[in-house]
Amino acid sequence: MPASRTEAIETFTSVEDFITINCDVHPWMKAYVNVSAHPFFNVTGKDGGFRIGDLPAGTYEIEAWHERLGTRTASVTLGEGASETLDFAFSR
Repeated sequence: MPASRTEAIETFTSVEDFITINCDVHPWMKAYVNVSAHPFFNVTGKDGGFRIGDLPAGTYEIEAWHERLGTRTASVTLGEGASETLDFAFSR
C-alpha cells in the first residue's frame, strides 16, 4: 500500500487463485491471497504440518503450494469420520 494509506478493504465476488500483494515501501515484503469457494483449506505451521478438518466422506485432490517451489497434489479418499495423512515433498 502507499505510505499514505494504513488499511485497505477488498470484497471478492469470485474465486481467485493466489493474488500477490506487494508492499510499495518495502519491496521484499509481499502477501498472497487465495479466495476459495469452500472452507476447506489451511496454512502450514512452523513444523510444516497442516490439518483440514470436517471434510465430508469422498475423494479429494489436495494441493500444497510454495511460493518458490511450486505446487504438489495428492488424491485422498475419506470414509465417514476417517482421517488420513498426506506428505508433500518440495525440493529445489
